Amino acid sequence: MNYHFTTDRYNAMRAAARAAAQARLQELIDAGRLDDSGKSYIGCDIHVTPVDKSALSAWRTNWEGHADRIYDWDWIREMAGWRTTYRRTDAAIWSNGQLCGLLVGCASKGREFLRIDLLEGSPDVSHALKARVAYCAAEIGMAFGWIFACQNLIFYRPVTAAIPIYEDLGFRLATTKSNMPYCMKEI
Repeated sequence: MNYHFTTDRYNAMRAAARAAAQARLQELIDAGRLDDSGKSYIGCDIHVTPVDKSALSAWRTNWEGHADRIYDWDWIREMAGWRTTYRRTDAAIWSNGQLCGLLVGCASKGREFLRIDLLEGSPDVSHALKARVAYCAAEIGMAFGWIFACQNLIFYRPVTAAIPIYEDLGFRLATTKSNMPYCMKEI
């Protein structure tokens, strides 16, 4: 298979998934259905982009070394490791010009699942999508899963505190044969 054809095809698939997820999330925001807790996100402008130089620059400027980060991932190093993965899933979640979340993962070879390996929300407690980054990531993952023709969406090795959030979104907790936890939902 031609390398450039394959790369272009997967880039187009990723772009289509991000566009579909962005449209769906903006529709939910505009209809007041992003959250059922009573908090209004109306007026939030959402963008779903690749984890590109702009996203990594915002991460480095605003997140790296932040005292309130739950994870200490180096997103520049992480993304360098994923760049050659054809079936890569990556997205930066922005609202009103502020980086609110980053995610990366991939589709399995047999298309059984789309796996999100890393997900991080902004450590800024006042960012526009606070407490909704996992929800946005699930919508983005569903869009990628649909475009990549996967059967299930998986959040791999979720932090314990996030498991109830995923369960509220309709995911079920399971473990691999090697006892690694994941949260799964049919696409």
